[in-house]
Amino acid sequence: MCCLAEPCPLGVVLSRRLKGACDALRWDGARYVCGALTGRPSGLRAWLVRRWISSGSGCDCTLEVAGKP
Repeated sequence: MCCLAEPCPLGVVLSRRLKGACDALRWDGARYVCGALTGRPSGLRAWLVRRWISSGSGCDCTLEVAGKP
C-alpha cells in the first residue's frame, strides 16, 4: 500500500516525484510488486535495488490505512 501513496528512494529516482504512486509499481494479478525487481537483477545491482526499496524490512511509510467503516 505504501508504494501507492509515496515512492521509496529508488521510486523517487524512477518516478521523479515525492508523492503519489511509484511508476515502478506493478500488479502481478495477486499483489503489487516492485518493477525494479521484476527484471531479476543480480549481483551488486540486485543488492542495491533491494537496499533502496528496503526489501524485507517492512514499510516505513507514514500512511495509515483506515479499517472498515
